[in-house]
Amino acid sequence: MVFAKRSVLPYWDVVAIDCAGIDRGSTEATEMVRVSVLYPNSDGKTFDMAYYCNKHIPLARTLLGSALKGVAVEEGVAGGEVGSPPPYLAIGHLTFESLDTFMSAFLPIVGQLKDDVPNYTNVAPTIQISDVRV
Repeated sequence: MVFAKRSVLPYWDVVAIDCAGIDRGSTEATEMVRVSVLYPNSDGKTFDMAYYCNKHIPLARTLLGSALKGVAVEEGVAGGEVGSPPPYLAIGHLTFESLDTFMSAFLPIVGQLKDDVPNYTNVAPTIQISDVRV
């Protein structure tokens, strides 16, 4: 896997990916790619779910246009042990037809989405890009 580094996002330095060299480890056909944005929970971290759902996600939908095939938002309520806090305050899932489709849609607008983050959280998110298998 070949990554091109850019300092576009302080919490996600990898924003340009050369997809040609990716070995996905399976010959099974993948129909979609999911980009998951995980907002870890810890002391002093805040997350405005109403803003995220009513402002940020609609902004992402508008900016990503027809490349975006689906969106899901989860709000953490508990951890795996009784009474424990959730490991993530929130998780956003964005679905695209392919990694190339995501990158083509995302790179031109990454700055606009990044600039909106302080409006709803003080958390540096973790990004995961996954092939959807089921």
